[in-house]
Amino acid sequence: MASAAVDRCRARDGRRRRLHVLSCRIGAGRSLCRRLYRAVCAQVTSDTVTTTSAFVAIAGVVRLALMADSIIDRFLNAPEASGEARDEFNIAAQIMAGDNAFGVGLNSFSRVLSDTPRYSSHIVIMEDEEKSGVAHHIYWFTAAEMGYVGVTGFVLVIGRFTLLALWGSWKGRKQLEGALLFGLFVGASALHAHGLLAWAFRISPVTYMYAICSGLIVGFYDQVKRDTAGRPA
Repeated sequence: MASAAVDRCRARDGRRRRLHVLSCRIGAGRSLCRRLYRAVCAQVTSDTVTTTSAFVAIAGVVRLALMADSIIDRFLNAPEASGEARDEFNIAAQIMAGDNAFGVGLNSFSRVLSDTPRYSSHIVIMEDEEKSGVAHHIYWFTAAEMGYVGVTGFVLVIGRFTLLALWGSWKGRKQLEGALLFGLFVGASALHAHGLLAWAFRISPVTYMYAICSGLIVGFYDQVKRDTAGRPA
């Protein structure tokens, strides 16, 4: 008994030492990142931010111009069946949202659509498929699976980060963080707009990247708030 108790104490002490070493390494890493970040910011002037932002904007416009023909062709010459199939799935999502206050459940859209004639009776384009697809509209898709309560919460959460990025970019318009926040705002806005035509927001890598960007928005906004609070009027 005494030997077992000693072994447990040694194992517990070993875990504590490993956790202590890990926490020290994490702390050192965070400290190094902060020093590097401050060193970069110290070398950045408002002129640098303006020049860099202008360069990125010009590069974006050039890239968009090179892609414009394929994008326009997709909208003008896409098969009519493609748009009709999307409309059919979106209609099914609207019916589900109207029938279920809290939705049919996460990741249940396709199963419920396949198993419930009420939601699939209007589908013509994809009626021969063994398993139904998903709504190509992130907001109706979310409403179908989480109800209007869920989609309202979803919009409030993503809207908060987007508006925070916009407001922070204006408050910090003369510093690096402001330019970064504006870039994050444009990216988030593009993702939200894309959600009107697709459900990419729910794909794991996109969700993970959005979570990372939301964390950056909060961090940069906090830095802008600290800097502007200490700036003389």
